[in-house]
Amino acid sequence: MSIFSKYQTIDATCMDYVHPWTQSCADGSCSLFFHAVQHSGRLYFTVYMLSLLMHRRIPSAQKLKNTFLGILQSTAFLTANAFGYSLSLCFLRAIMGNFNFMTISYVPSFMASLVAILVERPSRRSLLTLYVTNVASETLFRMAVWRKMVKPIPYGDVMLFATSIASVLYMYRKGHNSKDAIFSMLRVVIGPYEEHGSASVDPPASSANRPSKAKGPLFECLESFLAPYYKLMKSFKRHETCPHPSSCVGYTMKGGLKMFAVGYGLQFCMRVLLRAKRLMKNPSQIPGMLIDRKMLSLGLFLGGFPAIFRSVSCALRWIRNKDSPSHATLAGFLAGLAFVSYRDNSVALYAFWKLMEVLYTRAVAQGQLPELPGAGVLLYCSATALLFHAAIWEPQNLRPSYWDFLQGISGGRVSCMSRDVLECFGLESKKNLELLLLKNRTDITKFKF
Repeated sequence: MSIFSKYQTIDATCMDYVHPWTQSCADGSCSLFFHAVQHSGRLYFTVYMLSLLMHRRIPSAQKLKNTFLGILQSTAFLTANAFGYSLSLCFLRAIMGNFNFMTISYVPSFMASLVAILVERPSRRSLLTLYVTNVASETLFRMAVWRKMVKPIPYGDVMLFATSIASVLYMYRKGHNSKDAIFSMLRVVIGPYEEHGSASVDPPASSANRPSKAKGPLFECLESFLAPYYKLMKSFKRHETCPHPSSCVGYTMKGGLKMFAVGYGLQFCMRVLLRAKRLMKNPSQIPGMLIDRKMLSLGLFLGGFPAIFRSVSCALRWIRNKDSPSHATLAGFLAGLAFVSYRDNSVALYAFWKLMEVLYTRAVAQGQLPELPGAGVLLYCSATALLFHAAIWEPQNLRPSYWDFLQGISGGRVSCMSRDVLECFGLESKKNLELLLLKNRTDITKFKF
């Protein structure tokens, strides 16, 4: 692999590299623009509609208006990123007269991303920055592995998630004064009783003196079926320092079973949506899906995580006869090991980068670090530029889902950009692209622009 060759320039024209399917830069960019508008519109329409449905209430007219405007603004953002990339490539070639290692992809992508992120709503910029930083960090690691600079660590993703979430849970127990989304998620998954500032709750009073309501036969049947379970749970005790109202065993089982049901339901719904056409033709596959072992992975993770955290936290309170935020470190790490049933690099890196974000925000608030104006925007541009850079030079190192996203937003143009002119740099970009397309069974001859 040549190193010094990266400083040389190539005299290829825009048609030789950027848009070999047309001689006109305007035609190449405009055709991409119209496709990007359609793809972005469909994508963000789905995202915003799902967000509305998750509120589980009928939206007001003002809410619908804001949603519509949000779809338009986010569509403009994503379109500007895709269209601006193609436009910047041709623009830089026109003013410089050639391409070099950086202007092949990184610099034009940075320029396009800078304009695009300023189009998007400020409230969404941090989320977008977190996402592309997540993918870019994984891409950097893949690039290092491909160059044999580092070796993958067995279960490294599990260790990364466990240590990151343990640190976040320590802050959750000790006190964070943050409205970050990760703490909101922990309130749902772990429960509000473990959070700093939540008052200890006394065991619920007996319901013997409460006025009884009319119960249907189905409810009475279910109640009688679960009566032995409730009786068993009440027979266990709760430590006096435990903040939860029920027994420790009941507290653990309730949290685990609830989140297992949520995880199983989510995975089942996702599987049904992805196989909707196939299931409509053959509905008999649905019962088999219900008992498929792969259906249990998300449920085991979401159920095992709170169950382990709650059980270890309660056990430490019984053993030490006191409560302490430091319990969350061990309980959080052991709970994080449940991630082994649903290993996903995105989730592990999300926990890590969320921890970094929370620590930085905390350090700024305490005056330990300076606040960097525009740091989020620059981080977004740098991370996105790295991803576009990798898509051209070494697409095999991109996360597969992000490569599919680039293929979709560009209408396949990113795979049709000629890598022949890049062979002099010694990265075997053409060969690696061909292997990736073969692996994905992508036939670029079918693309028409």
